[in-house]
Amino acid sequence: MPQHYENHLSPRQDFAGTVSRLALGFTGMLLVSYLGGSLLIEIAAALGAQSLDLLVLLNDVAIYCLGLPVLLAVGRFLPNGAPLPLRPKRVLRPGSFVRFACIGYTGMYLANLATILVLTVVRLLLGRSPLDGAVSEMMGDLSPLGAFLLVAVLPAILEELVFRAYLYKKLIRFGEGPYILLSALFFAGYHANFEQALYAFVLGCWMAYMVCRTGTMVYGVLLHLLVNFYSANVLSGVLDSVAATALLGWVTLAVVVLGIVFWVRMRRGFYLRRAPGAGEGLPAQALFNVGMILWLLVSLSLAVYTLLV
Repeated sequence: MPQHYENHLSPRQDFAGTVSRLALGFTGMLLVSYLGGSLLIEIAAALGAQSLDLLVLLNDVAIYCLGLPVLLAVGRFLPNGAPLPLRPKRVLRPGSFVRFACIGYTGMYLANLATILVLTVVRLLLGRSPLDGAVSEMMGDLSPLGAFLLVAVLPAILEELVFRAYLYKKLIRFGEGPYILLSALFFAGYHANFEQALYAFVLGCWMAYMVCRTGTMVYGVLLHLLVNFYSANVLSGVLDSVAATALLGWVTLAVVVLGIVFWVRMRRGFYLRRAPGAGEGLPAQALFNVGMILWLLVSLSLAVYTLLV
């Protein structure tokens, strides 16, 4: 079926159809994960389970054991443009990886800062505390081991397999730009909350760019792991110490400054490869199709619901 699908469609139709089907797959994954996770958590609560580690584990089970098969079932009927990017075509030296990591963290940090400012204003207008936020509150309640395994390690591996590696297979034949932007958009919407959406998009773009330049998802996994470990274990572990918090603030500032410097020096070498015959109008083709419209409506609705409850 994939071969038949490719032979009878123009590049634009092929692109729009691929994006629409992937978006439908992500919509199904998101809804099944959300409903399945809620059901599993309700059952656990009814049985007297109160461990947040267990509840987060059940949520991960809902995402990857219930929701992910929906995406894979839909994507099975789409052609693959490339194999999974597992083996590196370009090996990054430690210094190069540090530069990539600093740039990625800086973009994420600035996006997160902008999000905090906007959500603070929104919450004040809604009569809510500006410190409200289910995501940030949850981190401090997890055990250190649970935070490391369930928030740092597991998402770093599985999310990179889905949003960088799997989408690379399906989208890279349309060019690096569409792959980077769409993988980041799906990654942002998958979080289904405004707290994480913008910085997930920015970081997702950078990790997808790393895949394009190195030919592997491995470096993205490492960067993702470092970011998650910092948020889940390091940041939440020093909040009770004024001295440690101050030191961490200075370290963060140094990383951000280095990230800006590295980006200024690296941006001249920034480039994206276009796919032959892709043509113009790809942004419109990516957004204005049934699957993507449904995906945006569902992910935005869940984000608004998360903000209001």
